[in-house]
Amino acid sequence: MTVRLNLEHPKIWRALFCAVLLALSAACSDQSGTTGNVSAETDGRFRQALANLEIKTDEVSSGGAKLQDGYFEEPAAPGSASKTTIQITSEAFGDLNADGADDAAVILATSSGGSGTFYYLAVAINQEGAAEHVGTEFLGDRVEIESVNISAGVISVSFLSHETGQPMSEPPASRRNLSFVVSDGRLEKQE
Repeated sequence: MTVRLNLEHPKIWRALFCAVLLALSAACSDQSGTTGNVSAETDGRFRQALANLEIKTDEVSSGGAKLQDGYFEEPAAPGSASKTTIQITSEAFGDLNADGADDAAVILATSSGGSGTFYYLAVAINQEGAAEHVGTEFLGDRVEIESVNISAGVISVSFLSHETGQPMSEPPASRRNLSFVVSDGRLEKQE
């Protein structure tokens, strides 16, 4: 079977033009998805390591939790049916230590079976594909995270929290914006 293409038809030229534009766009874009001179392989290993990050936290009995695919669970107390859970709810990527590699800031939601859900910012530095946890900061109980971003080495977290004395049964309405940096290998809050 022979198919003949009528190159004088305008729809054929539009389709060819779109195909060329897509090909050029893919060729010109940063296909690694990383910053600087970091390979796609290293970036992929880091993102996998982040989902399996080991964090230090007082929310669990051992003082640390090893996430598996962004999630951790253990009994709230020995023999208890209630569970303590920790999960990644948001993440942002960007260079935090000027090495050209994307590092990460993640929001963790923690629940111990009660009415509260506690939110934390956890930060990991990309060490050649390994995720090194450098710090965790408590954000609040039953807050509403609006955004987490990394720009120019600064982590910005925007969220709604409850006012002092406001019932926790009401939705949070007080907007908070916090900024953090990594300095000397530690997470530090900027004032």
